[in-house]
Amino acid sequence: MCQKSNEIVLDNVSFAYGDNVIFKDFNTVFSRGINVVLGKSGCGKTTLLNIITGVVDYTGKCLSAPPSVVLSEPTLAPVSVENNVRIIFGKNCSEQVDEALKLAHIADKRKQNALTLSDGEKQRVSLARAFACSRSVMLLDEPFSRLDYGVKRQLYDTLIEYLQNKNITALLVTHDVDEALTLADRIYFLSNKPCTISQVAELTELRGERNIYDGQHSEIRKKLQNLLLDSTSES
Repeated sequence: MCQKSNEIVLDNVSFAYGDNVIFKDFNTVFSRGINVVLGKSGCGKTTLLNIITGVVDYTGKCLSAPPSVVLSEPTLAPVSVENNVRIIFGKNCSEQVDEALKLAHIADKRKQNALTLSDGEKQRVSLARAFACSRSVMLLDEPFSRLDYGVKRQLYDTLIEYLQNKNITALLVTHDVDEALTLADRIYFLSNKPCTISQVAELTELRGERNIYDGQHSEIRKKLQNLLLDSTSES
């Protein structure tokens, strides 16, 4: 496979934990925009991100620019919000820190110890650090799974606003169908191990105009929910 600008390319990738084969000769390309990988818990979504970041050994090829990463549980230092972002740079970089905090809508908490923030605010700091990296690839591992619906909606808007203004390939993994329908340009359904992509849904309607409960999206939801039920019954 050839790699175009900002694409993530996986070419004949195989990976196993001992005798447990997670990926075998896996091939796909994730293009610019928000790519959402959906699948049941334990199907291999996080392993896919670990392959792309290079933190696990695998065979085959994975071509990707160095990514920024947002995890489901932020790993923050017990220092101020702004110093948690400043860590990314390791130097005096006030303008970049200011910009990242504003983009993540957390600038008003900049002097507060990050560990005293609410869960949603902590995730904003995590997003600010990813924004500060200014990388062309962003990986997000169920970053909203621990948050209530209202906080999720605010963070969806923050992420969408950032990604729409940047030339970024984002790969977000989730098991939440509505989250996938809300955020995605494309949804990839990851099957049981060894993992394959058994369904791809492309969402062409602009996110700001998208009603995820209308007829078209309801059909996609039903299909994805059935895939989740089928994959659960097979496990």
